[in-house]
Amino acid sequence: MGFFSKLQKTFGRGTTGEATPLKSIDEVLESPQLFNELMVFCQSEYSPENPAFLMAVRHFRALRLGNKSFHIPVKAIPAGGWIPPQHRGSEATMGAYVYDTFIDPASSTQVNLPAAVFRELQTVAASPGRPFTLDSFAKAFAEIVNLVRGDTQKRMAAAAAK
Repeated sequence: MGFFSKLQKTFGRGTTGEATPLKSIDEVLESPQLFNELMVFCQSEYSPENPAFLMAVRHFRALRLGNKSFHIPVKAIPAGGWIPPQHRGSEATMGAYVYDTFIDPASSTQVNLPAAVFRELQTVAASPGRPFTLDSFAKAFAEIVNLVRGDTQKRMAAAAAK
């Protein structure tokens, strides 16, 4: 099965062109194969920061909860979609990595967030000790899920249908 056939089947169209339900973002993030396909598509559209951010937050959650069976898809690693060992430890340390990599305006992999969500995260970043928690990123995570679900996945399905 070719790449676009897989995309059609995965993201909205069966191989005969019939509509199929789009995969949930959780299904995509939990499957290394689906995530890697999403990253390849996003790289072709110059937006790999979105799925990488989602994966980084999921990795943050797994580390916080002590989930040792969490697997990082291959395409997430060069895009920063994981918490490197030197940034693991406290929630504040892991949160600072996520902020510096995906939220900070100086970052080359900054995600596009509504101003209110961005300001909330900037406030935490400017606070003494940068007291990030996993919950600090809940609104940003939801915004990027909605963006990927409502825009990226639909464009993938349309591209695959061509």
